[in-house]
Amino acid sequence: MYNDEYLEAYDPEALNGRGSFRWTKDKSKALKFKDAGEAFKLYRTIPFNHQVRKSDGMPNRPLTAFNIILEDADDEQPGRSLRTRRRTR
Repeated sequence: MYNDEYLEAYDPEALNGRGSFRWTKDKSKALKFKDAGEAFKLYRTIPFNHQVRKSDGMPNRPLTAFNIILEDADDEQPGRSLRTRRRTR
């Protein structure tokens, strides 16, 4: 369901650190980032309320469950947007 949708909102602390995502097909509603570093920082965010995955002891980064592409935003709204390519498990 998330294929080729843009990240509109993300709360890494929601759902006890599993993260809450809102996706949109409308690129103008996508979150905008000033550069790739800012987008990468959000992508790798570790929630304060659930920092380590119990299953393997690795850092919990909910957004990394998705394969994403960073692409240029529209001319009217400069910046970069995160777009999913496919849903992962």
